Amino acid sequence: PKESFVISEIFFAGTRNRKGDQYDEDKFIRITNNSPVTRYADGLALVRSLWQSDEKKERVEPNLMDTHMAVGIVMQIPGEGSSYPVKPYESILLCHSAIDHSAENPNSIDLSGADFEWMSDKGYTDSETPDNPKVPDMRAIFLSDPFGEGMQNWIMSNNGQHTYALVDLQGKSAEELATDYAYDYSEILVIEGMDPMPLPGEPALKIPQEWILDAVNLS
Repeated sequence: PKESFVISEIFFAGTRNRKGDQYDEDKFIRITNNSPVTRYADGLALVRSLWQSDEKKERVEPNLMDTHMAVGIVMQIPGEGSSYPVKPYESILLCHSAIDHSAENPNSIDLSGADFEWMSDKGYTDSETPDNPKVPDMRAIFLSDPFGEGMQNWIMSNNGQHTYALVDLQGKSAEELATDYAYDYSEILVIEGMDPMPLPGEPALKIPQEWILDAVNLS
């Protein structure tokens, strides 16, 4: 019970289209103002954990898990402070694509009334659905690109497999985060019968736990 913005619903499984194929474009996250006062969503960030929750990390150096959250994606709601009020106990919807998906996929839903898109044609190269120009896009603050492919790709895993959190970035810019909160780490890969193998870490940020308003671990 926390009087702040909280994650109240995560739809990560997607649906099936007429052919029975996986349909990933209709995923969404619902954010609720869990307090008796109006709060503003301006600047609120949604982050995704760097590591999958079904991976056991035997050894990471430096290990900051007691104080920080390692993240690979940071998307931020736009606004200058009072653009997006959320009334007490009401919700906003963040989604992949704010269109009526049921028009093409009868098993899907209408998301044309969503409040924000976390990716759009301008930043999501794998998207099969169009950007809705009437729905504000979230700002891409940080997107890990370990292979240098320029793929600003956020498909929520159908099995969960990540932690999602709401974060107050304390007014930090993308440049400040990349400079002051970069997480330079290495991993040790351990396979039975083989010598431990050092691995370089992927681009990541370390988010102080004090900045986290709410988090949901999926697996």
